[in-house]
Order: sequence, then C-alpha cells, then structure tokens
Amino acid sequence: MSESQSPSPSREDDDSDVPHNPSPPRELVDNVDSLISADNIGDTVFSKHWLFTTLMKLIQEVDKQNEDKEAPECELEVAEELQDELCQLWDMAMNSDVAKFLEEFEAISILTGVITRSKAPRVVEICVGILGNMACNSNVCVNMSASDKVRDLMLMMLGNSDAPTLIETTRLLHVCLSCRDARELWIQSIQSQTDVLENVTFIFKSSTNNDLLKNVADFLDTALDASEELCTLWASIDLIMALLEAIKQLGLHPGATLGTYLHIFQLLSTTDQGVQAMVCHGDELTVVLMKFLLTVCEDEIISIVGHEGSLAATFSVLSTLLASADNGKKMLEEDFQLMRCMLKVLEAIQYKHQLGRNGARKLLNRIPSTTRMHSDIGPTGDDIDSGKKTDLESPGKELPEVSKVQEGEDGSGDNTNGEAKELQAKEESARCNDELDQCMLTSLHESLHDLLGNAVLLLPGRQDKHPAKTLQYLDSQCNHPRLDCMIHELQDVTIDNLCPLKVLMELAQKYDFRRLERILDSAETNYS
Repeated sequence: MSESQSPSPSREDDDSDVPHNPSPPRELVDNVDSLISADNIGDTVFSKHWLFTTLMKLIQEVDKQNEDKEAPECELEVAEELQDELCQLWDMAMNSDVAKFLEEFEAISILTGVITRSKAPRVVEICVGILGNMACNSNVCVNMSASDKVRDLMLMMLGNSDAPTLIETTRLLHVCLSCRDARELWIQSIQSQTDVLENVTFIFKSSTNNDLLKNVADFLDTALDASEELCTLWASIDLIMALLEAIKQLGLHPGATLGTYLHIFQLLSTTDQGVQAMVCHGDELTVVLMKFLLTVCEDEIISIVGHEGSLAATFSVLSTLLASADNGKKMLEEDFQLMRCMLKVLEAIQYKHQLGRNGARKLLNRIPSTTRMHSDIGPTGDDIDSGKKTDLESPGKELPEVSKVQEGEDGSGDNTNGEAKELQAKEESARCNDELDQCMLTSLHESLHDLLGNAVLLLPGRQDKHPAKTLQYLDSQCNHPRLDCMIHELQDVTIDNLCPLKVLMELAQKYDFRRLERILDSAETNYS
C-alpha cells in the first residue's frame, strides 16, 4: 500500500458510531449458568417445565375421554402430538435423575390413575412402559412396590386383552421381581391373587406374539425362582401344556428365551406336583428336550459356551422323566441320540475343566467356537475308523497365540494407552464373570453326571434277545475318546448299590459286544 493511500477504517472506528443495546446487569451475567440449569432435571438437559406440561396434557386427555361414557376403548385414539410427547417421556424415564424426579412429582400416582381411567389402549401401554422404565431405578422400584395399589393394579393388568400393554406389564413385573428389596411384597401379592396363574396360563396357551411370550416367561421364571411355595402352588398339568404350546409358537432355536422356558420346567420338576404334571405330558416334553439337544449337538465339534444353563435344565428334567416315566426307557431302547448328545457335552465339559486346570481359561474365550476342541481329547467324530483330525488335533499345530496390544506404527508404543486400557477392562470383566461361569459349568456337570449314571442303569430294563439301540451305539459307533470320557465320569460311581460301569460290562458280555467289553476292561486296568 502506498503512503498516499489511506488505510481502511478500523473495526473499532466503524463500530463506534453504531448504537448498542445496554449491557445486561452483572448479576445476571454472573448467574447465567444457574438460571439456564434451573429448569433442568438433575444433571440432565431434560426440562421440568416440559415434563409438567406433558403430564398435564395427559390428565386433560383422560378427563376428556371420560366425558364420553359410551365410547368403546378400541375406538379411542389420542392425538399424534401427545403420543409423541408421551413416548419421549417414556424414553426419558430410563434416566435415573428423571425417574427420581418423576417419583418426587407423584408421577406414579398420576400414571396409575391414568391406567385405571383411560379408555385408549395406546395411552395405557405408554403409562405402564413409563412405570417399567422408572422401576429400573432400584430405589424407585422399592418405593413403587410398597404401594398395594400399584401391585394389585399391575397383576390385574395380566387379564388385559391388548398385547402391547401386556408386553409392558410383564416387563414391569419382571423388573420388580428382579429387585431383591421389592421381591417379597410382589410374591405375597401374587400368592393372594388366584387369577394370576389363570391369566399367565392363558397367555402361554393362546398368544402368537413372541415378545409377549418372552416377557411372560421371564416373569414366571423369576417368580418361581424366588418362591418354592409358588412352585408347588402353580405346578399343574394346564401350565405344562400351556408352556409346551408357547414353545411351539416360539420354535426350538437355542437362545435366551428357550433357555428361560427350559429353566421353568427345571424349577417345576423340583416339586412332587411338578413331576406328576410333567410325567402326564412326558412324551411331548421329551420331544422338545431332545430337539433342543440335537440342535446344540448337531456339529461333530460342539461348543457349550452360552448353552450351559439351558443344557443343565434339559438334563435335569430328562433325569426326572427317565426315573418317572416309561417314555424315558423308550428313549434308550429305541434310539441312541440321547446317549450320543450326553457324551458330546461331557467331552466338551471335560475339555473346559482341563483348560481351567492348565490356566488357559482366557485362551478359550479367544479361540473361535468352531475350534474349541483339542488333541488331548482325541478324535471327536462318531466314525471310529475315520482317523480324521481337526487342525488343532494334528501334530505340530499350536493353538492361536493370545493377541497382544499392538505398538504404534513407529514401534514406539505411543499409541497403545487406549488399547491397553480397553484390554485391561475386558480382562477385568472376564475375571468378574469367571465365578459365575464356573458355577454354571458345575451345575451342568452335576446334571449330566446324574443323568448319565441313571441312563446306564436303565439299559438292562428290557429282557429279550435284542439289546437297546443305545447299547449298540456304544459298542459299534461311539468313538474311543468319548467312551473314555464316559468311563472316567462314571468310575467309582454307585447308585442304589449299583455300579453303572459294572452293569455296562455285564451287558457287553451278555450280548457279546467285544469292542465295548475290551475298552471297559482296559479302562478298569488303567483306572485301578
């Protein structure tokens, strides 16, 4: 710029002539943060004013509905805008601060009043859902459960005909029963209302909504697990039939939902009434249990990870049926699949125990599920002459190395802090779950141990020239490693003064099963 040229006017000079609004008072500036947050609920950005307004709109809507005394419920709808606002409140109620604030604002009383008076199913569903989310806060759950009105209303809602409302109702009941400090009050209310079992049975028997069937099973499972008296009171033929009907609707896909149903059967089998009820439907129940086992044991190399609870329940109920019903003996005489599945699971259990003894539990969680068997167990297929080995069974093969935290690209390791913390968190979580995993594995092992011993003792049950198919399977199809697993499991076992291995040896000699006899004889020498 030449000296003759004038510089552009500065911004300050330009602004000096522009009129300004007066500055806000210093007190307002100093307290702006507190003024903005005054409307916030706790540490959230949710507005108290919005919440008050939404609840007032809800109350006004219910009052409006009740002005028309003759309007049928199924035809009543609420404005879409109000529905959206209520759904926002439903989501907000999962926040602990919001749940506490709603409780302080007497929202529980407001929502139960709306549930009682509203003629719009969608409004009722949302209100029950809000209460369910609030109950996820343990303190709120305890206070909510202390109300006789809330408990009686929610149990009465099990007779509702609207599936979405029932889904939220059963979810709320499950949440409350899962709260240790609130559980006892709910159990007392359940025992005092005779129509609860009737409504639950009807849902199992007639519903085609899988979400509802899942939630009501969660509720029933938690209730039975919390009260032995309830197990006795509710064990009935009608309930067993209804549960089997629900499983038909859901399908026999291994997972958490089916596992819940299997656990319900296990709980009912702990009472004499439950055993009698299951025996009456032994054939149908056996079909369900065997289909589940065959699905889990479909592959030659199986993983029991994630199925421990379901398998333990299955083996426990099958053990009850074997001891109490003729159909159990038929399973062993006419089919070998039960024995085949038991030995596959036993093989996997013994392998996991071996990993635990070797201090390789972490390694197990890093190995793909399709390669969780090791050469120390030997060939795992049923073809005893195939001699095939998996990659992990082949000589010279090593298990995958435990992954390590990678260093930065420059080799300095400067980029590893985040990865190291993440790995540390995962290992800490694994340690926390170790005790629970071991407990589930022990429960599974005990259930299978009892079933296997009793199954062997039932093999001589038929007195004719034709041996049971299970016995034929052990002699001609079951591979040597699996027989070794069975022998190792049953050594030194005595049931009612009978030794399963001795009974098995006598049967092998009786039917001239020389291979089975040779293996048993060799094992007796090795283990003696």
